[in-house]
Amino acid sequence: MGYRLGIDLGTTFTAAAYLDDQQPRMVELGYRHVSMPSVLLVADGGEVLIGEAAERRAAAEPERVVREFKRRLGDGVPMMVAGRAFSATELQTMLLRWVLDFAAQRLEPPCERVVITHPADWSGFKLGLIRTAAADAGVPDAVLCPEPVAAAIAYAARRKVPVGSELAVYDLGGGTFDAAVLRRTVSGFEILGSPLGIEHLGGSDFDEMIFAETLTRLGIGELDGEDPPVARALAALRRECIEAKEALSTDVSTEITSMLPGAMRTIRLTRGELDELIRPSVDQTIETTRRALRLAGVADAELDCVVLVGGSSRIPLVTERLTRELGVPIALDTYPKNDIALGAVLYADQARAVAAGPVPPAGEIDRPEPEPVSRQAAAPEPAPVDPAPAPIEVPAVAAEPPVDPTELPVEAPLDVAPAAARTSRRRRRVVLVVGAIVLALAAGAGIAVQRWGSERATGESPATGASVDASTAATPAPPDPARYGLPVGPPISDDQLVVPVTTTSGATTRLLLVDTVRPGSERDLGAIGGGDKFGIGLSLDRRTLSYIDAAENAVRAMPASGGDGKLLFRSPAGCGRIRHASWSPTDLQTFVLECEPSGGPKRLVVVGLDGAIRRELDSGQPQAGDPTISPDGRSVAFWGSSTLSDGDGGSLFVLPLAGTGTPRAVTSSGPGIDADPSWSPDGASLAFRRQVNSSPVDDDVMVVPIGGGTARSLLSGPTREEKPSWAPGGTAVVAVSNRGSDGKPSTKQRLLRLDAGGGEPVALGAEHHHVSTPTWWRR
Repeated sequence: MGYRLGIDLGTTFTAAAYLDDQQPRMVELGYRHVSMPSVLLVADGGEVLIGEAAERRAAAEPERVVREFKRRLGDGVPMMVAGRAFSATELQTMLLRWVLDFAAQRLEPPCERVVITHPADWSGFKLGLIRTAAADAGVPDAVLCPEPVAAAIAYAARRKVPVGSELAVYDLGGGTFDAAVLRRTVSGFEILGSPLGIEHLGGSDFDEMIFAETLTRLGIGELDGEDPPVARALAALRRECIEAKEALSTDVSTEITSMLPGAMRTIRLTRGELDELIRPSVDQTIETTRRALRLAGVADAELDCVVLVGGSSRIPLVTERLTRELGVPIALDTYPKNDIALGAVLYADQARAVAAGPVPPAGEIDRPEPEPVSRQAAAPEPAPVDPAPAPIEVPAVAAEPPVDPTELPVEAPLDVAPAAARTSRRRRRVVLVVGAIVLALAAGAGIAVQRWGSERATGESPATGASVDASTAATPAPPDPARYGLPVGPPISDDQLVVPVTTTSGATTRLLLVDTVRPGSERDLGAIGGGDKFGIGLSLDRRTLSYIDAAENAVRAMPASGGDGKLLFRSPAGCGRIRHASWSPTDLQTFVLECEPSGGPKRLVVVGLDGAIRRELDSGQPQAGDPTISPDGRSVAFWGSSTLSDGDGGSLFVLPLAGTGTPRAVTSSGPGIDADPSWSPDGASLAFRRQVNSSPVDDDVMVVPIGGGTARSLLSGPTREEKPSWAPGGTAVVAVSNRGSDGKPSTKQRLLRLDAGGGEPVALGAEHHHVSTPTWWRR
């Protein structure tokens, strides 16, 4: 038998895949990357160079280059290149012919079938042009496959997707954006509603934004683009801008070098600055996705996940905004630029796909690092029906049991593993209706109903004494860690906390589960890792905790009640030592880390579950530490120091987690030092440590309203109280203290329970050589 070929003719990049021993693999179209630029260059003499060969010559002969001609498909106006007129269909034919010839030289002939993908919202007219291009390239019987269907098939090949599951495909490529909603059926995937697209929005538009911003910073006026040296310098600068955008997907800052006459210097660009440039465009894609959901009749909560494809979907802002706006798991493959080609080749081979079952994880598929693949077109038309050979769908696995997310491989290729199965929508709606009736009856009967994460349904906040409105105090249902591939176990109770302790000098710090109601009840959780454990994070459902392992300089996760854990990520490049980690309560894919680079000041960075830095937070201070994310997931509190000499505290500040705006001071520590901030569950106050005296050391645990004001002490005296953590109900604070049974400073440490309204402290458990920051509610 010969080979089957799936081709994704992207706006800015083209990719192809084939089946090798029943496994889809990428055809390496480029020398450096799997995909190839969708670029043609008409050389002097008439020869047409395609792909990387054209790209290499582009800087020297930019006037002979043609790009993004997929956008012009169907446009009757020809494109002039080096004095010659080409239609977009002719250019597409030449590109397709090159891919077919390249594959034929490297794969064992004959080619049995070719599948070409296309935007789902293309009309029959554009589909006819693709068929014409394919026939002129020598493939008159090519099968056409909608791009979101190919993306869904590629995703289903890595993760079991039960029949009835609904997912959204968010396709942000180099030239266009598309959104589609699909449902898994017994025979494959069906598109729900009408796919929507934005024809001129993609990575190339982001490149132009960076290019324009760079020219502005360079102070460049009008340039003679016809002058060859200037044209070459501009082309090189565009390339620098593209590489800067790609670099900022994994780094927090980069540099752009200009060789323009009169402006030969370097410009620094940060991820935050890039986010500000592209945020309106990203928000436009999210609104388009919401419209697609409405047209499909699918609510956000009914989605199993959003599948990200296209090279530009790797931009951290995309995941951040989608997670915040839709609140569902985000599935991003290691190489989202390849998914459409991989799905297309499976679409072409129903028999082999059924026999082979799920494709191995992405790490086992032969696909070197690619370049961004592009996507789609515009106009919210109904999805066209392809009149060509009947499309072949990858059948669903019939009656398959739900996937246990705790059994997913440790090094999962996706950022987020979706829930494998949902309760039927009808059953869920019945449960919601019954629950609403029960709550209404309870309210009518005067029964106090406890809201998850709130202080009380009504009444006063124990932290501030201020009136708390139940509608604003209540926190939404907590996200399920299992949906993100995180290890889970039975939830620990609200009376239990996790604390790292060291029993004797030189011993390794381990994690203990401590009962706050029965002092002295302690259990070792057996956390994995060879180094000290600290920096505990706890999911709101209290089933999963995260911690830092010092020996690995990494963040791990484990069931909160004990059991096998998994490595989440090691210290990101440039971060140095991880000194503190705050886990978002509303977005389990987000951490804020306190990093201490070798020889540099402490700084704050936002990272995902893959450990990639999304952005660096501008604390407005020479150094900052002890970040803690607010209950609503929107803000981060931290200490900031105006000098580098104070490496263990300063004044407390609050900054939006998005990194926008100026940090707002909550305290002014004056001669003392504030540190260890901890949010109250209602988000109204911060508990923190204040150094009252440095010699002898006297630190007090204080509480201050988040809007600023007078801080009050929960416990004062000659001893050191530090590292506070709130009780889930906000009625008490637990702190680490060196106060002995006689009330005087001791050489050891223990936990004290402090009533939020004042009163005598209660000792919890035994004394230890050292006690690190406990986590009762969360940090």
